[in-house]
Amino acid sequence: MAKDLMQTGILDSQFLTTIWPYVALIVLAMTSLQFLRLVISTIFTVLRLLIRVVLFLISWPIYLILLPGRAFIFLTKLTIKITFYVAMAAIVYELLGGALDEMIKESLGHVLQYVQTTFLQQ
Repeated sequence: MAKDLMQTGILDSQFLTTIWPYVALIVLAMTSLQFLRLVISTIFTVLRLLIRVVLFLISWPIYLILLPGRAFIFLTKLTIKITFYVAMAAIVYELLGGALDEMIKESLGHVLQYVQTTFLQQ
């Protein structure tokens, strides 16, 4: 029974001579598909790099043209922030009703007195 299976088996020389061109075609197709995939990937990588270089070269003049506007916007935002904080400081100062002024004068008076007694006496 085992002999019957061996004679009709896959390892029959007639089967191998018949099947080898198909196996070779499958291997060739798989290899060529891998190569084709590599070629397509390389082409798209090069195209992506070229597009990035072109966009970079195009964007510099646009960036330089828009630079004064960007600087103006930045300075405007900075001015608004400074104005806001100065206004808040003025409001806080007014709400304290001059108490802060007296505290500043008093503390500066103490500092001046310390400097005078420590460093300026001979």
